[in-house]
Amino acid sequence: MLVLETGEQKHDGYWRDYPPMPGVSFKIRPISRSQFRRYLTEVKQEYPGETDMDGLMRSDLMDQKMHRHMVIDWKGVVDSDGNDIPRSDAMVDVLMSQMLQLADWVADQARKLSEDEARRKAAKLKNSKSSCGGSETAQKA
Repeated sequence: MLVLETGEQKHDGYWRDYPPMPGVSFKIRPISRSQFRRYLTEVKQEYPGETDMDGLMRSDLMDQKMHRHMVIDWKGVVDSDGNDIPRSDAMVDVLMSQMLQLADWVADQARKLSEDEARRKAAKLKNSKSSCGGSETAQKA
């Protein structure tokens, strides 16, 4: 069987506990290079001419798009009265802009998940080549 992954599938994500805060966890989706490039293009199209003082695209706009992608859900995020705050794009924006250490941790987790998936895909491809009778050169002969 040949399984083709187009990269367009939505990933269900993985739950990760946030070490500095027991009881707080995030469901994080990996992000691929192609997704990163797509978001970069989207930000440039959605905010034409939005640049920082150096003339570069404003990184806060890209960060917002990336965090919304990476954070699928959360547990243990509450308001001052102890009520659960449901995940929404607006709440992701608020949380990530107020807690930069958390934002960095989320990005690092997403990167690690992406690397893990890339290794699994490479191993799967290697195994499928060996189960199909060897290399392409050997099959052509």
